[in-house]
Amino acid sequence: MELKRIRSKLGLTQEALAKSSGVSRLTIHRIENGQQAPHRKTVTKLARALKVHQADIAPELFTRPGGTPPGVKLTLEVREQFDGYIATLARKIARDEADVEDLKGAGQEGLVEACRKFKETGGMAFDPWVKNYVRNRILDEANRYYEGNERTYGLEDTLPEEFEGQVPDQGSYSDD
Repeated sequence: MELKRIRSKLGLTQEALAKSSGVSRLTIHRIENGQQAPHRKTVTKLARALKVHQADIAPELFTRPGGTPPGVKLTLEVREQFDGYIATLARKIARDEADVEDLKGAGQEGLVEACRKFKETGGMAFDPWVKNYVRNRILDEANRYYEGNERTYGLEDTLPEEFEGQVPDQGSYSDD
């Protein structure tokens, strides 16, 4: 895991990083040893304490700024087109109002990933493919966030009414 490499390079102990980041030493230990997938909030706290970008610690959760994605580019028009969809999904899936922003962030990251990975193959149009990808990215984050929490009940694969029937069910996204 990159976290351990970065922490060691800076000469920090897990205890020192825990103190400066506000993340428990046990959580840091589990993340470094692959026993726990980090949450976006946790990665952000650790990145601030280490003075690195979140993508340096968890490239699977954060996209490095300034990169030029191949294929469809994430333009301002594409971002604006999907912002409402992402916000509606986040509000519908979140179990607590405080979680909405995290899930919206996961959707935005999913949008960037989708634009990077989309290929004009299989006859699927861009919009439905991206909506499906973003929905699955938000659901994956919600499942990870609520795992082992009493708020997991009723978390289901859901779409806002205005998008029902418009997005083919493709299962979870892949890194193809």
